[in-house]
Amino acid sequence: MPDAVNAIMKNQSMNDFIDSLPDVATATKMIKDISYIKQQGGFVMRNWLSNNPIVLNDMPKETLNDMAIRFNVESQAERTLGLLWFPASDMFGFDLSLKRIPSDILQLSRKPTKREVLRIIMSVYDIHGFLAPFTIKSKMLMREIWNVGIKWDQEITDSLFVLFKDWISQLQEMSYVRIPRWYFYSDDSVGVNEKNGRTVNDNETSLQLHIFCDASPCAYACVAYWRKQDSNCVQVSFIASNSRVAPLKPLTMPKLELQGALLACRLADYKKGA
Repeated sequence: MPDAVNAIMKNQSMNDFIDSLPDVATATKMIKDISYIKQQGGFVMRNWLSNNPIVLNDMPKETLNDMAIRFNVESQAERTLGLLWFPASDMFGFDLSLKRIPSDILQLSRKPTKREVLRIIMSVYDIHGFLAPFTIKSKMLMREIWNVGIKWDQEITDSLFVLFKDWISQLQEMSYVRIPRWYFYSDDSVGVNEKNGRTVNDNETSLQLHIFCDASPCAYACVAYWRKQDSNCVQVSFIASNSRVAPLKPLTMPKLELQGALLACRLADYKKGA
């Protein structure tokens, strides 16, 4: 069971295990092998969840996550790596309920303090940069709050409150954003092997990594895409992005452009080594 051992070593964090496998047969065997290994130490693996109902049907019901039993319920989501995962559609989403934020702030009935603005901004967890065009606005807002010199427990100014209202009004809309877990989520260039449910592609495929970067006086950023080409079509898929606000001490545009290029190089190195 070397594959199962390696999977446990690399893909388990505390008591959570997450992995992506090429087909139903491999996934089913991996689950059984991992469960067997854990049982030897007196550990019982439970709450299994998969985006494939065939895998779920091959497992004892008592070991499944409640969501697996209600698999076809589109609204059911599981937390994974700080994101929401909707197994029925195999999509990622975001939890932006902000339950710990005072309701009068979210309803814009009063101006927040500097501390409260930062608390809301840090509540938006987006490690892959899926929401970067949205989150960079909040970083720019925080930069302006720092620039004005507002104290931590002092309410923001009227002009900053206008910017805050514009940003917070878009916040709940971000909860409807869905990102495919699989990079090439399309039926145009792939087929499904009915025997084992495996997604296959019999055509020769070219896979390229494309990185773009840019800068402005307010911020600089980069974004990475996969470009897959085969005999049938070309597909482009978003990978990740990264953004930074320009420092309070002004930089020239050439220096900001170089900062964006540095950010892009670091993202490219990280993705090539992943």
